[in-house]
Formats: sequence, structure tokens, C-alpha cells
Amino acid sequence: QKILLFRLLRLARLARMVRLMVRVRTLWLLVQGLLHSLNTLAWTFVIIMVLLYMFSILALELVQPDPAETEEYNAIVETYFSSLQATFLTLLQGLTLDSLGGIYRPIILAKPYLFLYFMAFILIVSIALMNLVTALMVESAMAQAASDREANKEFLAKKRKQMIQQLQDLFTAIDEDGSGMVDLEELRAADSHVQEYLQEVLNSDDPKELEHVFKMLDYDSSGALGIDEFCEGLMRIQEGKQL
Repeated sequence: QKILLFRLLRLARLARMVRLMVRVRTLWLLVQGLLHSLNTLAWTFVIIMVLLYMFSILALELVQPDPAETEEYNAIVETYFSSLQATFLTLLQGLTLDSLGGIYRPIILAKPYLFLYFMAFILIVSIALMNLVTALMVESAMAQAASDREANKEFLAKKRKQMIQQLQDLFTAIDEDGSGMVDLEELRAADSHVQEYLQEVLNSDDPKELEHVFKMLDYDSSGALGIDEFCEGLMRIQEGKQL
């Protein structure tokens, strides 16, 4: 009886841990997704830095002050494209399309051929690269979700195997005469710890629920249950499956 009680306490502790995991599953998935995306984010940072540096160098050659142009054009060039650092920050702003129109509009109106430069930057960096990064993260998340499903199946299978073993031990404890069959009288006379565990499996506090389930599992109305009927029936109820 002490060994049986010890096993029941261990199973109850496991059940509490499983319920906690279910409650924080969304948080766990988010944290796990972020951890698995670190590699993608690191390489995204590298390629963004390279592209911004290349387009900054190109901008310093193409976008330059011109006394023949308007004051607005020269003011924008002086503010946003006067140095490598200023150009880099300007393109970083353009990466997110953050108010970039107010910068490139006067420049393109003054020098229309620069339309090709800004359009190439928007298409390559802001649209193509960002969409590729999004696609990689989605693919990584889907792969991780598939892996989590497989791991969850293995966990549930292991949990089911352990629970069946526990139910078999309970059946042996209830079957006092060793006949290999458990009748309703033996179930009523079972130890209080055994009945409490069975009620936990059934997720019910009503003692009469055990008798109701016993009658449901007794398909042939023989008044007794074999070990397979007992274990499989309780497992299906615990898993929420229809008998």
C-alpha cells in the first residue's frame, strides 16, 4: 500500500506539471520560436549591413550637391547624403519606408534618373529581402511546430504507457481475490487512495461516478471487468474519447 501511495503521488506531481506546461504552451512556443530564429536574424543583420553599405557608397557618387539645382534639393542632399554615416542612416530609414518620400521626391524631380537608384533600393532591400526573411522565419516556425507535434506525440505515448501501468497496478490492488476480474463490490471496498486516484482520472468528485463508469465499461453486463476492459476503458475516458 505504501508503494502504491508513493506511485500515486508521483503521478499526481506529473499531472500538475503537465497542466502547467499546457497553460504556458503559447509562451513556450514564442520563446522557442525566437531562439530558433536567432541564426536567421544574425545573417539578416549581416546582409542588411552589407547592402546598406553598398547603396550608401553608390549614393555618395550619384546624389551630390549641385548649384544649378533648387535650394530644396541641395538642402536635402546636405542633410541626408553629406557623409557615409548620414547616408547610411538615411537608407536605414528607407529600409522601413519611414517617410522616405519626403527625401527622394525633391531629388527625383531634380534628377529623374535617380528614380532607378531609389527604386532598386526599395525593391531589393525593403521588399525582396524583408519578404525573404519573413518566408525563412515562417518556414522555420512551421518546421519547429512539426517537431513539437512529434515530440508531443512521443510524450503522450510515454505518458499513456505509464498510466496504463499505474492502472494495472490499481487493478491488482482492487482484485483482492486474485481472480483476474474486478466486480462492483471490490471496487467499493477499494482503498480510499485508490478511489481518489480513479476519481482524478475521471475528473470527477462524485463517488457515484465510479459505479456509473463501471456499468458503462461492463459491456456484457457480467458484473465484472477484466484488466483490459478496466485499463483501456479508463484510458479512453481520461483521454476524452467516446466509449
